[in-house]
Amino acid sequence: MSNLKYMNCIFRFALTLHHSYDYDTDPVKRKETPDFYGYIPDEGIARPLLLVCMTLNSALLLLARAFSAAMLMLVSKRYLAIYLAGDMALYLLQKVVRGDFHYWTPVDGVFGLFLSLTLRVAVKTVTDVTGLIQFRHPLDLGGYWTVNMFLALLASFVRILWRRWSSLRLTRTRQLLRLRSEWRGHWSGL
Repeated sequence: MSNLKYMNCIFRFALTLHHSYDYDTDPVKRKETPDFYGYIPDEGIARPLLLVCMTLNSALLLLARAFSAAMLMLVSKRYLAIYLAGDMALYLLQKVVRGDFHYWTPVDGVFGLFLSLTLRVAVKTVTDVTGLIQFRHPLDLGGYWTVNMFLALLASFVRILWRRWSSLRLTRTRQLLRLRSEWRGHWSGL
């Protein structure tokens, strides 16, 4: 069963990579929106080198997310839910603060807010699961795409340290309980 999980991760980053690569190297898209597309160079060794870097970035980001979520789930499922909800809340808060919460769809009123919330949550969730580079666009995640990537990497290191600290604390607690029972046994024999 664990091989299926790794295959799922490999499939996701390969799909994301090829989607990003195909969109960016498409001449029509480069002509229509040159400010957004064109980060992959056309000449020489730079194109395959960037493809390798994109592959490593996508693979490592997805693996870091998967392993850090698994480590946090070992500590508590509630902590994982709190982390995911906090990350989503931080993203939505920065969209509201920037005045960018209302999505680009031409729908106003309560339904427009509901649609914007639904689309923002969907885009953020898809980006978290796939690491799709196209969602770095200002109308989608914008600058939070980089923050999102940084938080995923930082969270995995914090969770490793947290797990180590929890196991050390548990070991010390067991040692103190053993000393306490030995101390009681010593004094009860007198």
